[in-house]
Amino acid sequence: MSKLPGKRVLACLDDSPAADAVLATATNVARAMGAELDVISVVPPDGSAVRRSASMSPGGRASRSPTPRVVVGPVEATLVDELEQDDVVLGVLGSRALAAQPDLLGHVARAVVTRSRRSLIVVPPGAEPLTGEGQRFLVPLDGRSRTSRAVAPVLAALIEPMGTIVPLHVFDDAHVPMFVSSPHDREVLADEFAARHLGPVVSRTERPRLRLGAPVDEILAAIRRDEADAVVVCWSQHLDGGRAAVIRGLLADGSVPVVLHPIDVARAGSEGRPGSV
Repeated sequence: MSKLPGKRVLACLDDSPAADAVLATATNVARAMGAELDVISVVPPDGSAVRRSASMSPGGRASRSPTPRVVVGPVEATLVDELEQDDVVLGVLGSRALAAQPDLLGHVARAVVTRSRRSLIVVPPGAEPLTGEGQRFLVPLDGRSRTSRAVAPVLAALIEPMGTIVPLHVFDDAHVPMFVSSPHDREVLADEFAARHLGPVVSRTERPRLRLGAPVDEILAAIRRDEADAVVVCWSQHLDGGRAAVIRGLLADGSVPVVLHPIDVARAGSEGRPGSV
């Protein structure tokens, strides 16, 4: 198991119903990673936020919840600044207050996920917290080497110590290989895909699932079919203009936590076919 002494997992708490699941997830993930748990609650200068110390959910392992570190300041900017500290390896936050809320993300969560360059676990309302062990992480890969390179450190440091990685690649009609006509062909193609995009990065990886269809639909179906506990996706941090269809679908579904890893599209360049996230 990878250990990260001197590193922190930052749990971003507010007064929403998701706070318990956020705290439980952060606690269990920090333990699995060998990192320190740091719990923060940001209160705006006008004092309008309710200060709430979340208790551990039934899925947590701690007998008592830690007291949040209360910081007074502009909520979005303060959380982004806290997440950008060098010793923070991961942030955990809730997506929105209520499952029936029309927006996929609350205004604070939206600002944090689109501005922070840190990997984040976003916990939707009603999603079960991660236990930190024996988990199944669905990892959709778009077949581009820059995406594979970007997600590799996340898989090795965060996901591998906690469970099994289930890779998924969704072909569309324009890119499905013409020669795949038998189960053996599909197994060979899956093994080639794993060698090209996963390689020696992780040891606890199942054979990639290869599917044909709409990425959002296939990913949501795979969550249920493969009994995934969370989904790991790279994205460009753009939600406007109809972008991030996969992210929107995952947040709207709300059944499992979503690990968002930002990828610098401008620096990485555009190669291969367009991605879906």
